[in-house]
Amino acid sequence: MDDIRQRVRDYLTKQLNDEVNGRRIAAATLAWTAGYREEQLSNGTTRYIPTGENSEQLAEMAKTDGAAWDACLMLTSGCVERGEVVPEPLRKVALAVLRKNSPGPSGKAIWGNLHRDLVICMGVAMLEQQDIAATRNDFSRTEESGCDLVADMVSDMLPHPMSYGTLKKIWLHYRGHVHEVMKHGPFYFQHRSLKLTLKKR
Repeated sequence: MDDIRQRVRDYLTKQLNDEVNGRRIAAATLAWTAGYREEQLSNGTTRYIPTGENSEQLAEMAKTDGAAWDACLMLTSGCVERGEVVPEPLRKVALAVLRKNSPGPSGKAIWGNLHRDLVICMGVAMLEQQDIAATRNDFSRTEESGCDLVADMVSDMLPHPMSYGTLKKIWLHYRGHVHEVMKHGPFYFQHRSLKLTLKKR
């Protein structure tokens, strides 16, 4: 038990302090929220291609959020590489780069929380794999769940302590995505329909 707790703590410490990797992961994740299409392959399998067709919200986020800005550029380059028309919201972001009007924002109001939330949920999932229940009865003071353990671990890693209740809400929102990542890798949605949705703030 102590071994898995230490492995989870080490994972959380490394990931929560890696802002560069966090922005990259968040950008890739955000890009998939702007639309995708199915494509049937010759071997009978299906893959999903991010299209940016619903990128209005993402482009608006890109005005203040660095990872959303990166996601817009990732989607634009994908459209160009495939010889497809770049959606209008993405075109505006790309033109700002090409004209050197903007290097993009450095803020992380949205992606910082996204990266944080996915990382802590992965910590809960790691404990769940070791038969530690992710959640408990809200009124129980004796049960110890993955959300209890991770909330305790990250409270000294984050600017503000995180309660069990807060982490439970985050877990319930992202657990489907995290379970898919645990089974199929971080970009499972290239081969199946996307399950991740942004958490409303």
